Amino acid sequence: MKILFDTSILVAAFVKTHPKHFECFSWIKKTMTEKIEACISVHTLLEFYSAVTEILKINKLDSNSTIKIVKKNIYPHLNLVTYTENDYKNILVKISELHITGGACYDFLIAYAAFKQKVDFLLTLNKKHIENLSSGLNLSILEP
Repeated sequence: MKILFDTSILVAAFVKTHPKHFECFSWIKKTMTEKIEACISVHTLLEFYSAVTEILKINKLDSNSTIKIVKKNIYPHLNLVTYTENDYKNILVKISELHITGGACYDFLIAYAAFKQKVDFLLTLNKKHIENLSSGLNLSILEP
């Protein structure tokens, strides 16, 4: 099985007070103990860092703790999906055609990583949102 985690999954998995912590962390554990190939967009790394160090006003993590999480739990178990110049050109055309604007462009970028990697499904806590903006990518989207 091949899956892509979006930022919402990583944040919930590594913030113990998150209401979906146990469900999301169980998926991270599966990448460590089972034959699940998992990946994330390189963009997700920065979103994760931003979310857990600043956006979360309560229980935010310091930068050293966040980097330890990334080095111990993300780098060894999740493949990073990068983008080429042509990927960005294709993404810009597609978001223009779909009239995607603002912050949703970054969510499409993550969905495109799932499309590019031909994953079995994209795991997110924002299923309806991702379904709405990723039309034409033919993705299976799962919410824990």
